[in-house]
This record gives sequence, C-alpha cells and structure tokens, in this order.
Amino acid sequence: MVNVLHSFTPQTILLIEDEPRVGCTLAKMLTQLGYAVVLCQNAVDALEALKNTPDIFAIVADYRLYDSITGLDILATSQKIYPHIRRILISGLLIPESDEQRWPQICHAFLSKPFTWNQMQQALHPVMLGNESSTPTLH
Repeated sequence: MVNVLHSFTPQTILLIEDEPRVGCTLAKMLTQLGYAVVLCQNAVDALEALKNTPDIFAIVADYRLYDSITGLDILATSQKIYPHIRRILISGLLIPESDEQRWPQICHAFLSKPFTWNQMQQALHPVMLGNESSTPTLH
C-alpha cells in the first residue's frame, strides 16, 4: 500500500520504511520540513512508486526491510535508472561490511537511527539543495 501525504512544496520524497509506526513518524517529520511524502513499506511498492510518481526528488530508505532486498539495493537500482534522484540511507542497525563499503558510492547521505528532527533537517538540507560534499555525509 502506498500512502501519499501532501505538503506545499514541489519536492517529493519517496520514504521506504517497513515499520508502520516508524514510517508514519518519519513521514510527519518530513512533511513538517516542507516535503511531500510517498510512503512505501516494501520494495515492490517503492519501485512501483518510482515508476508512477515522476516528481520524486529524493529517496529516504531504511537499510533493513522485510523484503529479500535491502533499502541500499533499492537505492542502487534507482541510481542506475533515475540518477538525478537524491538518495539517503537510514538505519538503526550495523550495516554489513560489504554494504558499508558500497553505500558511499550510492548514497548522498546516511542517517543513523534514532535521530532527531534537527538531525534529519541537517542531513537533508544540503542533499536536497545539491550542496552536499563529494563525500557522503554520516549523521
């Protein structure tokens, strides 16, 4: 199921989070920051939303999903098909060493859970403006 929460800005974020309560909380945080949010709970819905929502500007994906695919895999796929989309990985878990070395080539930023509203804003702001450094940021 895909939920679309509207705000007053043209920048739309695809949020991929499989925990419903966490997804709703993050979606509220993002709308309070002024973004429109498309919330998906799994890889299939996320990839479908990417195809059907042409104005997606950024993807915020949780690393661990209940699917057999990780959030990082979704971000890697989107990088190939939609290179203009900004990519942010979030996780509350340690990322396996193989993916620890892979995420900087795929993502513009990484946010470690739990994070505050201010930390999310500080991580997103430069990424959304295209002002991030050439090295992805770890928050």
